[in-house]
Amino acid sequence: MQGHHFGGDMSNSEAIDNTTAKLRLAQSSSLLALALLIGSAPAQAADTDWGWLAIGAPAATAQGWTGKGVVIGVVDTGIDFSHPALSGRAFDYNYGSFVAGSNHPHATHVAGIIGATDINRGMEGVAPDVRFSSMKIFTGAGGSYLGDAAVADAYDGAIGSGVRIFNNSWGSSDSIANFTSREELLAHEPLLVGAFTRAVNADAVLVWSTGNDGRSQPSWQAAAPYYIQELKANWIAVTSVGENGTIASYANACGVAKAWCLAAPGGDFNPGIYSTIPGKDYGYMSGTSMAAPYVTGATAIARQMFPKASGAQLAQIVLQTSRDIGAPGIDDVYGWGLLAVDNIVDTINPRGAALFASAAWGRFTTLSAIGNTVLDRISDLRNGRGDVVTAPLAFAGQNGAFSQSGSNPRNAYAADLAAAPQPSPLGFGSVWARGLAGRATLSGSASSPQTTADISGGLLGFDLVNNQNLLVGIAGGGSNTNLTASGISDKAGAQAWHVLGYAAAMYGPAFVNVAGGWNSFDQSYQRRVIPGTAGTVFASTISAAQSSSTDVAYFFQGRGGWTFQTEVGRIEPYVHGATRNQSFGGFSETNASIFSLSVPSASLSEAEYGAGVRWACAPIKTVDQRVAVAPTIDLAYVRFTNDGPIQVETNLLGTSVVGQTAALGADAIRVAAGLSLTSLAGISGSFGYTGTVRDAATAHTVSGGLSIKF
Repeated sequence: MQGHHFGGDMSNSEAIDNTTAKLRLAQSSSLLALALLIGSAPAQAADTDWGWLAIGAPAATAQGWTGKGVVIGVVDTGIDFSHPALSGRAFDYNYGSFVAGSNHPHATHVAGIIGATDINRGMEGVAPDVRFSSMKIFTGAGGSYLGDAAVADAYDGAIGSGVRIFNNSWGSSDSIANFTSREELLAHEPLLVGAFTRAVNADAVLVWSTGNDGRSQPSWQAAAPYYIQELKANWIAVTSVGENGTIASYANACGVAKAWCLAAPGGDFNPGIYSTIPGKDYGYMSGTSMAAPYVTGATAIARQMFPKASGAQLAQIVLQTSRDIGAPGIDDVYGWGLLAVDNIVDTINPRGAALFASAAWGRFTTLSAIGNTVLDRISDLRNGRGDVVTAPLAFAGQNGAFSQSGSNPRNAYAADLAAAPQPSPLGFGSVWARGLAGRATLSGSASSPQTTADISGGLLGFDLVNNQNLLVGIAGGGSNTNLTASGISDKAGAQAWHVLGYAAAMYGPAFVNVAGGWNSFDQSYQRRVIPGTAGTVFASTISAAQSSSTDVAYFFQGRGGWTFQTEVGRIEPYVHGATRNQSFGGFSETNASIFSLSVPSASLSEAEYGAGVRWACAPIKTVDQRVAVAPTIDLAYVRFTNDGPIQVETNLLGTSVVGQTAALGADAIRVAAGLSLTSLAGISGSFGYTGTVRDAATAHTVSGGLSIKF
């Protein structure tokens, strides 16, 4: 077997000493010399930040994701912390120390790519607030390897000090192809594999350069999980691309490591990667050694975003957000694709959770439609229009015909009939059924798309008590609510069951109508556009994230007012109020890999109040006075106690992502119109429309029903 080395090549003319320099640097010696010569390149040069831009790093900086609170172990030649862009960033634990003038610049250059502070020199690190644990396993200007035992000691010390992300821009000249089995690799590298295993068991993430040998297979370190599979979950291998986005001429491909491999900018001679070097200066280097720290910096961003995530989850976020390049899917050259920091940041975009908030709005809208349907039916009944006429039904005149008002005793009272109506005995009243259908639209916002809810359903009810002063009944039924998010094909559907009770009390012209109920929603969700997956392997292979829940809801609605009999019909001014509550248990998505959201259990409430007026035309009777037709119009002002958005908290890898609707607004107008046909044969029908207009939502519902009195 050959000796070990850093993740890339030096010049072919430089010999490798397998005893004192078992490892070698990841970039070529000619590029290293060039970097030292142009260390004072002018600030803001056009090609100084091309790699930073190529991976979408500005998106993290713009949103304040800087790696703050994260420590990176740089396993390398020793970092020059006197550099102004790295000053004050040393962690408590460091293995070995940098010696000015006698250390290779490699580690300082790598550290700058990971997290250099922008000091107006044309470059900034991916995570400019990270701290560094400098783990010096190479010494001297030539980068002599200190040995496997030193690597093991450095790793064990860093792990004991809390370091959990390691950049390894070094590796062996031994390709993974040089080994044939797990046993052979363990026999050849017992100290290193042991140290790496302990690090992974401590949930550390290890980022590795694939090497600079121009081969189709990476170094054994980058590909170690191919045989040591227990390392795979926390392992990331990185190949290099040039400014043109294709694999660098020197870079080893992902090969057998493709399942845990991706690409990042490493330069391809001209330009290279511009970063910090000792002596408070800057310079260019190329190699997979430069590609790996971009990924390490991105892993630090992911750690800041997801402090509760495991190391394995961090690795998967970095890999699965990469943009697919090369052959479609996870390929042998680029693995998952090109590092995409902007995708990592976008994973917690609130738009990804908006569907859950929109579905909650849909359930509230359904509850409102059900409650209004029952209250409208009560109003119809008590006004003598929809489901009841006077003679054979609940209220009969002395002669068994329509009363003078064509209505119930309230209207007879208002009209001051000579013969007072006689109440029917306490007991059963009508069996009734009503169907409803409607559409509601929720406006979009910066954090949620426009959403449409289509609602359909039906209720079957029974009047248990129906006399002159009191109505009591029960009802039950089902409904379907289907939501579609405009432009992104996200969908949600709810099948619901409703168990309701209702009552009305009258005293002369005064009335109170109430309804309430228990409701169960079997809710399903399909998220088809998932933030953080733009251009990824995931986006091209997964159809939708799936989830479901069972939600329980309650509502109570009421209206109370006064009846005035006029020449143009009955006018009923009233006040109204409603409260609705829904709760759901925790649930999680499937079919979304690392992007699966979980939704903790929660309760949501809304309340409304207001005033309105209802006009009911006096029934228009046929010639034989056995059928009556009565139109109604209802206009109400509604004030909601919460004018903001509906919010539902979700979690991605333990980080809260709050989905929300547009701000709904506090004020609404509700308009209703109806037409009823009442028969002395005991069969009646009704048709109605209700429309509600709110700042960010509208709802339109039509209903119709039949009633049989016995």
